[in-house]
Amino acid sequence: MNNIIEKIGTTKVKLTVEVDKDSWHEAQENAVKKLAKEVSLKGFRKGQAPLEMVRKHLEMGKIWNEAIDSLLNPCLEGGIKQYDLHLAFAPSVSISKISDTDLTLVYDCILVPTCELGDYSKFDAKKEAPSVKDEEVMGEVQKTLEQNADLIPVEREAKLGDTVVMDFTGSLHDENGELKAFEGGSATNFSLELGSHQFVPGFEETVVGVKAGEEKDIKVTFPTTYVKDLAGKEATFHLVIHEIKEKKIPELTDEAVKELGIKDVETVEALKNRTMTNLLTRKTNEAEEKFYNNILQELISRSTFSIDEEILNREAKRGEENLKKNIEAQGLTFEQYLEITGEKEDTIHNKMMEDAKHNYERFLVEQMVIQKEEIKVSEEELNAEIARMAKEYGIEEKRVREIVEQNKNSYIQNLLEKKVRTFLESKAA
Repeated sequence: MNNIIEKIGTTKVKLTVEVDKDSWHEAQENAVKKLAKEVSLKGFRKGQAPLEMVRKHLEMGKIWNEAIDSLLNPCLEGGIKQYDLHLAFAPSVSISKISDTDLTLVYDCILVPTCELGDYSKFDAKKEAPSVKDEEVMGEVQKTLEQNADLIPVEREAKLGDTVVMDFTGSLHDENGELKAFEGGSATNFSLELGSHQFVPGFEETVVGVKAGEEKDIKVTFPTTYVKDLAGKEATFHLVIHEIKEKKIPELTDEAVKELGIKDVETVEALKNRTMTNLLTRKTNEAEEKFYNNILQELISRSTFSIDEEILNREAKRGEENLKKNIEAQGLTFEQYLEITGEKEDTIHNKMMEDAKHNYERFLVEQMVIQKEEIKVSEEELNAEIARMAKEYGIEEKRVREIVEQNKNSYIQNLLEKKVRTFLESKAA
């Protein structure tokens, strides 16, 4: 084989393989033998006719296709080995020359992303010292009380903050001017908290003032960015009100705190302390993530990357497919999602491309530091991680070890990333 390599920028190569005449002849002979097994000729059992007779009944294109298929992988592997190529995925292949005696294959190859690592001896990033104010604690305590509020039926007009239990049917005017119920616009015994902005703008405000046992028609205009069939249209909703419920928020007392059922928290002071600890933990974690992200961003800005756009494009498309699946799981089509949010498909794709680029750059700088600093995970460190997980999740260590062994490389990679993080953070101290 005669292999010729042509670089195209820093992310692609064109590998041309001129197949030697003997290999091409042998591949065609083998193709005829293989195809002959499926050929039936008069006077012979299937696959038993002489090859020369079979050859006359086979189209040359069919023979060539079979022969080429048998050479594609060996030819590519030869070029990869000769030029030490690292491909991102299977290349596209074309034929630049073909005859009874000659075959030239052309592979358009996209290379795996690479990184020329910048200086990582020192970083300017600083870790923030988180703090929690008393008003933040009381705000979270109030949220906890509200989440545990009781809904008490009341005999009065509904007001903002109340929950209204009702049936409703939404209708639109058809081409004859008659009201017709539209799909997805009806529900029974639906609980709606007024002021929660759960419904179309204007709907909840119009419900304010209703009483249990009443029926009422209200008009609402859908936003212009709503789903296509409803956008900008005026709808009439017929409401049947069953109950008005008032939210009764517990007073902040030791007795109310006990009713929350939080483990080891039975007093107001204990609830405040627990809330303070949780807030501080959350802020500390956020500060640590921001600190490390800033370090990585510094290193990324000092480094040079070669990442083919097709790699990012494929990653972005995978992200879009996952987004569509999540949207469909919520009962919407992707088109409806775009109509409701006002987003453009191109904008989403470009954002996915940016995210993919950042993720690759982050991964590459971390892997290059691991390689340059020869950071490794010892068996003792892996055993310590197994013991830690067993204790944290309350699972027998033997069972955790079995789980780890099923995907050992993934756990080792996770530990490597923790170690490189510690290493890089030390350069900002």
